[in-house]
Amino acid sequence: MRLHTAVRETGGVTLLVGGPSSSPGPGGSKLARKQQQSSWKARTCSPACLLAVGAALLAVGAALVATPLALHAASGRGSPSPAPSPPHPPSTGLDDEGVPLDAATQAVDQQDGELADCSTSLPDREAYQAAASSAEVALLGGPAAELPQAQLTAAVAGLPPLLFGTVFWVLVSVEYAWKAPEFPAAAAAQVASLNAAFAGLNITFRLDAVVAAPADDAAVTGCSQAWGSLAAQLLPAQAGAGGSLPTADPTAIHVLVCEPQGVRGAAAVLGGTAPAATPADGSGVAAAVAGGTILLRRSAMWLSRTSLVHQLGHFLGLPHPFPDERQTCKLDGDAIADTPLQYAPNQGCDPDGGDLHVCQDSADGPLPVTNFMDFTNDTCRRHFTPGQAARMQAMLRAQRPQLFAAGLVAPQPQAALAFVAAWQSGPPPAAVQAEQAAALVQRPAAAAAAASAASSGSGSTPASSSGGNSSVASARQAAQRFADPWSQAALAADGILSAAAQDCACLGPDAQGRTFWAGQLNASYAVDAVRVLLPVQLNSSSGGGETGATGGAGSSQPVQSVPVEIRVGESLDHTANQRCSPGSGTGSDGLQQPVVIPLQQPLHTIACQPAVAGRYVTVALAAPASGQRLCLCEVQPLSVLAPAVPSAAFGGGAGANSSGAGGRDAVHALPAALLTATSDMSASQVGDSPAGGGGGGSTSPASAALAGEPLVPGKLPGRPACSRSASKLAPWWSLDTGLDGVWLRGLRLSVPFACHRGRSGTAAGTPGNSSQAATECVPEAATRLSVYVGDTPPAQLLAGGSGGGSSGEGSLCRGAVEALGGQPLEVDCGRYMHGEGRPLRRSKLALLGAHSAVAAAHCRCQLPDGRPWVCRPACSAGPCQQLAHASLSAPNLPHPPAHSHPAGRYITVVAAALPGPAPLSLCGVQLLGAVELLPGQYAAAASAQQVQPPELRPLFALPVDGDAGSCLEAPVSGGSAGTARWQLQLDGTYPLLAVALAASPASSRQQPHLAGLAVSLLDAGGGIVGAWRPPPSQAVDSSNQSSSGRLSFVWELPQATPAAAVRIEGFARLCEVQVLAASQQPLPSYQLPPQPQWQVLGSALDGAAVGEVGATGNSSGWSGSAGSPGWQLLDADPGTCLTAQSLSGGSGGTNASAAHFTVFLGRPYWVHTVRLVAGGAAPAVVSITTLGSSCHAALVLQPWQPTVSACTSAPVLTNRLTVSLAASSNWLPARKTLTLCEVTLFGLPAN
Repeated sequence: MRLHTAVRETGGVTLLVGGPSSSPGPGGSKLARKQQQSSWKARTCSPACLLAVGAALLAVGAALVATPLALHAASGRGSPSPAPSPPHPPSTGLDDEGVPLDAATQAVDQQDGELADCSTSLPDREAYQAAASSAEVALLGGPAAELPQAQLTAAVAGLPPLLFGTVFWVLVSVEYAWKAPEFPAAAAAQVASLNAAFAGLNITFRLDAVVAAPADDAAVTGCSQAWGSLAAQLLPAQAGAGGSLPTADPTAIHVLVCEPQGVRGAAAVLGGTAPAATPADGSGVAAAVAGGTILLRRSAMWLSRTSLVHQLGHFLGLPHPFPDERQTCKLDGDAIADTPLQYAPNQGCDPDGGDLHVCQDSADGPLPVTNFMDFTNDTCRRHFTPGQAARMQAMLRAQRPQLFAAGLVAPQPQAALAFVAAWQSGPPPAAVQAEQAAALVQRPAAAAAAASAASSGSGSTPASSSGGNSSVASARQAAQRFADPWSQAALAADGILSAAAQDCACLGPDAQGRTFWAGQLNASYAVDAVRVLLPVQLNSSSGGGETGATGGAGSSQPVQSVPVEIRVGESLDHTANQRCSPGSGTGSDGLQQPVVIPLQQPLHTIACQPAVAGRYVTVALAAPASGQRLCLCEVQPLSVLAPAVPSAAFGGGAGANSSGAGGRDAVHALPAALLTATSDMSASQVGDSPAGGGGGGSTSPASAALAGEPLVPGKLPGRPACSRSASKLAPWWSLDTGLDGVWLRGLRLSVPFACHRGRSGTAAGTPGNSSQAATECVPEAATRLSVYVGDTPPAQLLAGGSGGGSSGEGSLCRGAVEALGGQPLEVDCGRYMHGEGRPLRRSKLALLGAHSAVAAAHCRCQLPDGRPWVCRPACSAGPCQQLAHASLSAPNLPHPPAHSHPAGRYITVVAAALPGPAPLSLCGVQLLGAVELLPGQYAAAASAQQVQPPELRPLFALPVDGDAGSCLEAPVSGGSAGTARWQLQLDGTYPLLAVALAASPASSRQQPHLAGLAVSLLDAGGGIVGAWRPPPSQAVDSSNQSSSGRLSFVWELPQATPAAAVRIEGFARLCEVQVLAASQQPLPSYQLPPQPQWQVLGSALDGAAVGEVGATGNSSGWSGSAGSPGWQLLDADPGTCLTAQSLSGGSGGTNASAAHFTVFLGRPYWVHTVRLVAGGAAPAVVSITTLGSSCHAALVLQPWQPTVSACTSAPVLTNRLTVSLAASSNWLPARKTLTLCEVTLFGLPAN
């Protein structure tokens, strides 16, 4: 009997397929010839060998018999001869089990201290074989053994792709500590090995989480005996089981990393009997759910690449290819036709240096030593047979329907988004704080004790006596940490998945009785799900450990579940954001009900259907009972894209875009940008001595409020800095923004958390004093704040009292805002504010520069109040207008002299009333506003050419000269305004936030009417990206009207809108125009929003849902108008995809032609980059071409990973984009289905 292999590469892995055996001829494979030359033996002899051995044995026996007979004949003649013995049958060299006789000397007994690869057995072989046969019939239409090899391979290759999340639960204790970042890195390597091993099965694995699960030492070392109990504490709850019982069919792969007894890993064979329950683990539920997990030894995470692959084979229904009970050839170990019949596992990897434990009557098949399910090592284990692949696919569908259904879902949330800040309602009860502090202090002490015990006898000296004082200091610091809500909240946003209570954010109610946790992302993202980790404490007892968010600290009755409401959005107000909900469960009022999560299991994933976009994530929970613990160990928003990309927000006009300046805080609920504190800003508080400087260099205690410490993963406390003042009289805080002031839209700030001591409680676990009595913290009431913006210094503003005098009323941003301690607050001024009058940043004298004397000689128009020179329309023939126009292109225009009271200089926060005689303290103050684009620096020289009628072009600079008294007057005909138009062309594309205007109507100054006035924003190609007309209410609002009849107003855009020009039409007098932007840096490119004139035409594409395959074959294509299939590629939603079938196959697995489509843009664009997102489960090859040039010839797209392609070193001018899709070369023919989900263009419009 000989074995041979047929090797075929598919999907990046090697499938070894068996076939009929014959002596290889000259054209045979090298491996087959090697097998023939090495004469692989299965511990049997040929007939000639048996005859020779038999003859030798007979000769020896004859000699032994003849000798005594001869001696007997010599000593006693005449004795009768004994009767001859009957002949024995020839020996076969096999025992009664069909095993070679000399195989018994090759026992695979485990030596002392040596780890076995696996100890899994198949208790009920008949039941398993019946289940496997039924599953294969359901999937394949018949048993896999009866199908031809080629048909079986094609059937497996044609199955839909599957993607499984993988969770590693690392049991940690005093002796078996957590290792970071070693464990996460090892888990990632294990998942990579799984993907390599299962690539031929079209199954992909994703690393979801690596969780440190606290346990006692007995649970870590006794996980084999307490397997069911541990699994019951960690696995998610069953669907529809009341939210309490764990499931034996989880929707992800769960690996318990511990110290299983004597083996590298363990898993129950799917379809067989679950691991037997020990007396200490007698729960029937626990015994069943053990089969939903895999045990893996800690050392195997680093030292073995295939141990987890082997155990996952059991998990998906594969037994060992040899009998586990005994060495025998009378049982087929796995009942799979294309694996050799083995009587024992193989230990070595070299088929030339050792014998294979294959039965004599085994059919031919692939090398058993290279099979993942044998007992060989990483060197040679590298394949599953097609029969094994079919068995796993069939058993998965029949025995794990929930896991199978989860693997079909596409796309799946995968990338965890990082927080930059976190806060919560309040601190937990005093007893919970004490428990957390005690555990934190004991952690290094226990680790040191374990290390000391390990090194006992080494002669090391004991610790110094100073360690006692150090522990007292650590206890005090730990107590202070857990009493601070900011430090608590940071624990759930540090990116470390630890379920230990001291690593969790434990919550308490705020002054309004709310219990919540909130976090801020670095940008706005589409959140597809939110993962929540609750605390757990595992042990090996029959009752399991303490699990869930609540418990302990006076909880007499454990809470089974808690309603949780998760919201995502752009507002700090939780109720103003959108709810993240699985999409089911509505109340009588038709509103979605909160999600109820069981607290017996620690890890939960709440799906957002549909996805919700935002930068703030809030988890609101029901308030716990008195003294009860309510903790969140980690909160992770998830995105389907890895890496995640900030979400695009369109609006504010035809095609307005929100790409803004990019980076942190580019988009807000307020139409504003985050302003950076500069060196000429300084903060002060009542009682402070004057301090110069500010921003980054000031040492003033008040300036500390401007500094913020971002939350860094793994770092604490991650809290904002706070100002401080010794004065308790008239508490206020003020920021001097410098000579130029700022355009302010709002503030973001907070006040420190404070509490007054209420009822007493016993903190039994207080570090340093176990009998210390603690008082519960009762949060202080909200502080009422008022914000003023204007020219008036704070001392003068408050001269008439904290309410402010008349000057204060005119500069009031917002009054009586309630600020709760420790919770960020966004103060909305309701409008852009720059004080009661605008400073002359560019006076007429500065604009004219050295030519001011010439201007005065030819056209001297000085106002009675002494204001600078003004060019009147009557002076249109003089040089004044020409100089004013030319000044826009003059470089480095000088600044005007400093003014005594520049507008918008002071931002003052006043506390109307504080609870008790405490000074005002502000934390993390951030300015939300805009920067002004001064025409002298940012206007293009050709701006005046856009002014109509032509006679107004010499006067172009009047609306931007810094003087509201100089106006551009449109010609008046018949008492009505004509078609006057004024346009400011910028020197680039900027993210605009607002446009401020001062204009007068042409009809009558007594009765203004601006119905004809219109403001438009234009892109670099002249297209309108935003348009606005003032509402009639603003036209008659006397508060906006000056004595000269001008109306002042500000057009605010919903978000930053890229624009290159501002156009104003329909005015009678245009006196002032101010352009406000999110950044003073031009945009090199931005995300181009789809326009109504865009069209998508393609071939071999269809609008079917993801996972469905089909080709229209419509050569005429389909139109890509909004709502049509083609538009799904441009809708910024990766969940809407298009699928394509390969048109024809080429040699080597490639396509002779590919599916393609073209986006017709309707106008020219400078295309800088293209971002694509492919779906499915296997890579695709994409080629991108533009009109007359190629962007990228062969771009490989990995599924659900955004890929950016730069066309060339410089942007490409084009009005169309063609994308061609082709299957990658390692796809099987039955799997050549292409999925594309998103196409995003970045660039600039062109003329």
